[in-house]
Order: sequence, then C-alpha cells, then structure tokens
Amino acid sequence: MKWLIVTGDDFGASRGINRGILRAHRDAILTTASLLVTWPASEEAAALARECPTLSLGLHLELDADEPRRLPAQIRLVGFRDLPALATCTSVTEDMA
Repeated sequence: MKWLIVTGDDFGASRGINRGILRAHRDAILTTASLLVTWPASEEAAALARECPTLSLGLHLELDADEPRRLPAQIRLVGFRDLPALATCTSVTEDMA
C-alpha cells in the first residue's frame, strides 16, 4: 500500500495560511504542519494548534542569508558554514529554546 503524506507548510506566516492549514486538517486533508516561529502570525498558529491536538507540528527553522536580522544574533555570529557545530553549542540552543 502507498501513502500520501500532506504537510501544511509555513504555519504561522499569516492568518490566512493558518486558517487554510486548520481547515485542511479538519477536512482530513493533512495531519501535520511546519510551524514558523518568527513570523507575524506565529503566536496565533501556536494557539490554534493547541486547540487541535490531532494536528502534529514540526519546526520550520528558517535561516535566511538575505534577511540576517531575522536570525538570532548567535547564528549570525557563527555563520552558515559553521551551522553543524550549533548542535553542540549549549548557549545557542538554550537561547533559541
């Protein structure tokens, strides 16, 4: 048997996207979504997700070299070449939690 997994991308990017993802979930089109955490509608998305316990969430980590001010300062200092080292950097992971 083959399965099709549909994930709602950019949950938290806007109120419209949030509503669309929730509607698709309630209509049994998708069961998961990737949550952006630094966008204008991120807090709303998180609150809505708490009301839908059957919606599984994953973290949509956005590292955008074109918009460096959106990155936490620790990542800007480290730079993209050194990103694999972040997994072992306690102070960075604690600040991002």
